[in-house]
Amino acid sequence: MFRRKFAFLLALTIASIGIGIALGPDGLPSNRQILMLRVVRTMLAFVTGMSLSVNGAALQSLFANPLVDPHIAGISGGAALGYVSAILLGAPFYIASMAAIGTGWGAALLVFAIAASGGYVNRGKLLLGGISIGMFASSAVMLMLALKGESALFAIRFIWGYIGVVLTSRELTAYLIEISIIVAMALFLWYLSRELDALHLGDSEAMAIGIDVNRLKSKVFFATSISTGLLVSMVGIVGFIGLVVPHMTRRIIGTGLHKKLLPSSALVGVSIAIITDAIARTVFSFELPLGILTSLFGIPIFVYLVQKELSL
Repeated sequence: MFRRKFAFLLALTIASIGIGIALGPDGLPSNRQILMLRVVRTMLAFVTGMSLSVNGAALQSLFANPLVDPHIAGISGGAALGYVSAILLGAPFYIASMAAIGTGWGAALLVFAIAASGGYVNRGKLLLGGISIGMFASSAVMLMLALKGESALFAIRFIWGYIGVVLTSRELTAYLIEISIIVAMALFLWYLSRELDALHLGDSEAMAIGIDVNRLKSKVFFATSISTGLLVSMVGIVGFIGLVVPHMTRRIIGTGLHKKLLPSSALVGVSIAIITDAIARTVFSFELPLGILTSLFGIPIFVYLVQKELSL
């Protein structure tokens, strides 16, 4: 049964890739240059959906909280603050990307410290801490960009996630290197599937079967911070894909086992990101940042999940 469902998700992903390349304001690509622009854009949507979905599923198990993703946990906001600070100080792209990784990791650890201040991870503190740090980081980014005289359009695109970038050959090479690292981090999290299954049940249950919980949490923080930091440096902040997709995927495949959940979530996330981006650049008379549309469909689901958690 799972194989058939996974095959369906894979076929849906392949179809979405074709749609992402074929659709545009001017219809089918009319020349090689337009084709390459759409291929790059679809590639960025692919890695955005894959990375956020896998990271979201891993973080939900790490915190034993279904309301967590890289955006809610403050990682995306922290990464954006580090990246923009480094860029405005004149740092090259790869240094700014490393700054994004470091500040994203720091933000995640700060949120975790706030949530665990009473000796255990409080879900309410986690939620409020992550949202607060994310809002602070986003506000700080907007302030720095405004003081430096950057255009409002650039700031909006960065805060809301924009993948319609035009890259030089050198920039494309840098992006491909970062994408390969992001894929490697996703595979690393998939390698930790068995341990994540145990951690999802709780720290004491995981320790009871011999898992070093603190070491495992460090590994998950490490992988999610690296991939989210690199993603933010390329496309900015895209919210709610990592929150919503794991829940959708569990309903589709009927299991929460991470060996099946993570690759399935990656496929669902890729399809959603590519289709959403295709809508953002074809339906409207102007081009919307990807994060605006993902938030529009993600926030109502987030509210539903919060109400469900509070009723437990």
